[in-house]
Amino acid sequence: MSHIIVSGLPRSGTSLMMQMLQAAGIDLISDGERIADDDNPAGYLEFERVKKIKNDTLWLDNSDGQAVKIIVPLIFELPSRYNYKVIVMKRAMPEILASQKKMLARRGQQGSAMPDTMLSKVFTQQLQKLNRWLDAQDNCQFIEVEYSELMTQPQKQVEQLKNFLQLPLDSNVMVNCIDPALYRNRI
Repeated sequence: MSHIIVSGLPRSGTSLMMQMLQAAGIDLISDGERIADDDNPAGYLEFERVKKIKNDTLWLDNSDGQAVKIIVPLIFELPSRYNYKVIVMKRAMPEILASQKKMLARRGQQGSAMPDTMLSKVFTQQLQKLNRWLDAQDNCQFIEVEYSELMTQPQKQVEQLKNFLQLPLDSNVMVNCIDPALYRNRI
């Protein structure tokens, strides 16, 4: 069995994917510290210890077959002693940037002082590094899931995901997690 990793850039659909996996019966590694809000009404499903993965991987010892969300910059710290199935969430960069700005504005926070063109470049470089890294790992299999396709063709995307994970997941339960009304920043 493998650890299931959900990764992607901020606002790319990682929380939705975690919700779908949980609904289908996959145990999550999540601590509930980041609670649901207007930006993620069904919750973020994060695990704070992931932020310390460089020095703390003990939580991976007993989590085979479970899913955890790990953002792109931290995924490179995964120890090579385990096998992973990585679900990489992809989303159009203008949608990511718009969603991030709206989320920060709702919270009364300022975003990066970096212009969108520069932030887009940084994010694109992170994704390129991720793809190179995943291709080089013998212990990782991965699938890319386009957020827009998940929102518009959920059944097809869920079937591909089930084939990738090779688990008897309930497609209908997973599709029912998708709320097209939450696709608010489309291009």
